[in-house]
Amino acid sequence: MFDLRKMKLVELPGERARIRWIRHDDPEEMRRLVSIDLDENVRRYVLETTGDEEELRNFAVGTKKSVGIAIAGKSELVGEAETDRLQGWLAVYLDHPGRLARGEKRGLLTYDREKVYLEIGFARYPLAKQGQMGSALRGVVASLKQYLAGRKVSWCLTGYVHPNNEGSRRVLAAAGFKHVGEMAYTVKDKHHDGVYLLEE
Repeated sequence: MFDLRKMKLVELPGERARIRWIRHDDPEEMRRLVSIDLDENVRRYVLETTGDEEELRNFAVGTKKSVGIAIAGKSELVGEAETDRLQGWLAVYLDHPGRLARGEKRGLLTYDREKVYLEIGFARYPLAKQGQMGSALRGVVASLKQYLAGRKVSWCLTGYVHPNNEGSRRVLAAAGFKHVGEMAYTVKDKHHDGVYLLEE
C-alpha cells in the first residue's frame, strides 16, 4: 500500500507559506497545536478537538494512513520572529468508506473501491497572519500528487465544509477543489456540509 509519512513535502515557488512536518518534540510547537485545538473558531467546525497534548502528539507523529503537516511562516509575510514557526496545520487521512458510499448515493461522486480517497482538514493558529492556508494546501496537493503518482495509485482528495465556514470554502477552491454538492458529514448531523473533490 502506501505510508503517507514517507511522502516528500514539495515547496512550490512563489507561495506565501511553506509546509513541513510537525515537530512533535518541540514544546513551543505543541503549545501552538493545543492553542489551535482550543480556539473557538476551530472548535465550531472541527470534530473532536480536546486540547489533549498526548492526542495532538499522536496526530503530529502520524500513521501510514494519517498525517499532520505544519504550515510554516515565510519571513516576507510573517516577519523574522515567525519564520518557520507553526502557523497552522493540515491533516491528510483516509476518508470513511461509509461517507463515500453516502456521497455516491446522493450523486456527488462515483465511489471506486480501487481508488484511494484522502480527506483534507486544516486549521489556523489564532495569532497567525491570514493568507497562508491556500498556499500550504497547494503544497500538500502537489506533494500528494507526486507521492501517489510514484506508487501508481488512483486517487481523489475530499474536503467537507460546514455551511457557515466561508473561509474554508475559499481555501479549498483556491487549491483547485470543486464544489460538488452538500451532504451530512456524519449520519447524525442535522446540517449538510459542502462537499469538495479534487481528482487526478
